[in-house]
Amino acid sequence: MRGCGICAGFCGGLLIGFAIVLSACTSVDDATFDHYAKKVEQIIFLIHDESYDEVVELFSDDLRKELDAKELREIRPLLDESGAYESIKKVMVDETEEITTKEKIIVTVTTVAYEHKNRTYTLSFNDEDELVGFYIK
Repeated sequence: MRGCGICAGFCGGLLIGFAIVLSACTSVDDATFDHYAKKVEQIIFLIHDESYDEVVELFSDDLRKELDAKELREIRPLLDESGAYESIKKVMVDETEEITTKEKIIVTVTTVAYEHKNRTYTLSFNDEDELVGFYIK
């Protein structure tokens, strides 16, 4: 699914990394959607496999300064309480702009079903395909 309004997804939940100030969202084309939907799926599987160092390698330099693999491991209890992974239920991909730098940001919101509870991942990417934001609720 594609949609806007995802910028509000940065409120509440467990925020890891730093907040980005975003302007209005716009929808993306099919190729962009497919690219980021696959990228997000790969990152979620890396997290499930506890391959935190590999996830951190995907971070921008700024995010890497804010969050390292050791700190990323702190999401493990949150995922453990959710139960076993079942499936990715919904993916939304939108394009927005960081207000101060005017940098294009791709914001993805992915709902993942687990045995006991659904979780929402909000992952943001810069135009170099680096992760610039990581949020899980």
